[in-house]
Amino acid sequence: MKKNVPSELLQIQKNNTQIAFNSLKGAHKTVERLIQRTYHNKDIETSCKLRDIRALISQLILDMDSANTYKFGSDDGDLDQFYEREHELVDVSSRLAKTMEMLTRDIDAFSIEQDLFDFEKTIKNRIKIEQIVVDNFNCKANLNLSNEDHNINCSVIDNSTFTNNFSTTTTTDTNMDHKNIEEKFTPQTLSKLNTYINCLECKYSDHQPEMTPNGDYVGSNKWIVDVSSESITGKIKDGILNIKLKLNTVWYPINDLTQIIKYVQSISSSVPKNQYLTLCLINSSWNKDITIWAREYMHPRLILLLYELDHDVIVFNQNVNCSTYFSFWHNKIDNIYSLDEIINTFLGQNEKFTVNDLSKETGLNLKSSKDLIDRLLNENRIIELGFGSSMYITNKFKI
Repeated sequence: MKKNVPSELLQIQKNNTQIAFNSLKGAHKTVERLIQRTYHNKDIETSCKLRDIRALISQLILDMDSANTYKFGSDDGDLDQFYEREHELVDVSSRLAKTMEMLTRDIDAFSIEQDLFDFEKTIKNRIKIEQIVVDNFNCKANLNLSNEDHNINCSVIDNSTFTNNFSTTTTTDTNMDHKNIEEKFTPQTLSKLNTYINCLECKYSDHQPEMTPNGDYVGSNKWIVDVSSESITGKIKDGILNIKLKLNTVWYPINDLTQIIKYVQSISSSVPKNQYLTLCLINSSWNKDITIWAREYMHPRLILLLYELDHDVIVFNQNVNCSTYFSFWHNKIDNIYSLDEIINTFLGQNEKFTVNDLSKETGLNLKSSKDLIDRLLNENRIIELGFGSSMYITNKFKI
């Protein structure tokens, strides 16, 4: 850190470090209390998950409490970037605190881990108060004193940015950074966005996905929907703690290929094993280079979709397993065929079939297809031929 550092900059960084540290300690206390409760209730699975989360928090606390907290910071950056990164730290601290407040009602491991990964990334991206930051600050101070905006040859930031208190707690509805949004809302865009979000909310109120991208049946699992003015999220729960599947549709009007690649990569890297995320980014329209990239994008746990409000078009990689099925959950089309309807049609058209035939027709994996076969047998809708044939016939009296 350079000599003669303005006290205002030091105070901003000190205050924000304390906010972040308090957020982590509060999170640790909440998780510790839940571990004890789940242990006494003999909920071993949930207790183990919470212990993993506690370990992540403990490591971050150790890092924040070390003698050299700024070892995480980047050496590069000007005053504008310094303020921006400090704001991000307060934002992610606030989001973590909000998640912890909701933890006693709905334990969402994916969201907690996402917030912790974002927290760690934000700490590492802080800007050190190097000479360029000090020079920018002094230059801005001189500018305010002299009021000669056009005669000073130096890099400055906007007055509103300079006077902001970056130690004020803020919250956001989504994980994206709205300072980077290029497009401002017009009445037409706002109307289209509201209509689109409302259509998805109506769909999510009456229906839920019945399978994951790997073909697991989740039609009977708990389905939770959260809606904001610029996003809608649906989550399929797997027990008390785990999120099996998450559908996230969010306003993200940035038409820069490099920036969107980095954003999607940061999201995909945080999706835990055995969990799946479909991410649909909304824009009025998308540049051609971005749509070409999206049509080729593949990830084992994330399906990417792009939605254009101006043309009601959804773009995705059709070669990805189940991508067409999940595109329905991110577009305005309201006709849906439930799994039972697909099964009824299949049984009506096939007198004999195997588990593989049923799996191919429904999109379910073999395990879920075998479970489905057992259910159909119990309901007497199909009959097993036996004799080692692994064949089944439709009971036409039950169709």
